[in-house]
Amino acid sequence: MANFQSFSSKNRSFIISAITTGGIIEWYEIFLFIHWNDLFKHLFFKDNSELAIYNTLFIFFVGFIGRPVGAILFGDIGDRFGRKLAFTGSIALMILPSAL
Repeated sequence: MANFQSFSSKNRSFIISAITTGGIIEWYEIFLFIHWNDLFKHLFFKDNSELAIYNTLFIFFVGFIGRPVGAILFGDIGDRFGRKLAFTGSIALMILPSAL
């Protein structure tokens, strides 16, 4: 397994830019969800109560906690059975709810 120091300067800058771009996109998604929380409250829960706000924030909480839990789970699967299986499984679990 290669460590970060073994990559050339060009590859290091590519890796850092890819990680930064992924982080920016992830936090932008979080910002949009919080920003549009009121819209989601009206679309999915149809009332103007505090419970609807808590429900939308709970959905956000589940997604926010699900990322590290999924990373731990699929990281372990990748270590034991191979990265291809872990990647395919995670993609399938992302596509399945969208298809339903």
